[in-house]
Amino acid sequence: KQNNTQLLGLVGYPAGGVSTKTKVNEVRDLIYEGVDAFHLVVNSGYILSGNWDDLQCELLSVVAAAGEHPVSLIMEAAYLSDPQIMRLVNIAVETGIKSLGTSTGWLPLNPDKDQIKRIMEILYGRMELMVAGLVNLDQVTEFMEMGVERLIIRQQHAEAILAQLA
Repeated sequence: KQNNTQLLGLVGYPAGGVSTKTKVNEVRDLIYEGVDAFHLVVNSGYILSGNWDDLQCELLSVVAAAGEHPVSLIMEAAYLSDPQIMRLVNIAVETGIKSLGTSTGWLPLNPDKDQIKRIMEILYGRMELMVAGLVNLDQVTEFMEMGVERLIIRQQHAEAILAQLA
């Protein structure tokens, strides 16, 4: 049986507002520690202020520092408009980001089912979607039936969901 376990490095958690230099240094330190892949929290301030050039430079810098290690981008989708998400996705694809996460779980709002559907349409199969913020088995089932590839579930919620399956 093959072991598909990966050690993920969290970069810019929880809010993504640290400098690009800090994020690049986190990546370098985590590679030294043996990390296999990264979850990078986008700087929402760049998106909300329309500072797309700095956002693109940050993604390019982090992807370059990560080298062969895949980088997933985590956004706070519930706080972004569809046009902002579309532009973010286009930049992420151009810069080599491998997958997109809907939220960190740190802020109170998570995207609802309708927004997840719109994000899937925006992605148009260009990268994998990771949905976060699920708290019960009904949500897990619903998102899996929608075709979501990966779910990010906090430990306490995962334990409750697994208990429902037992």
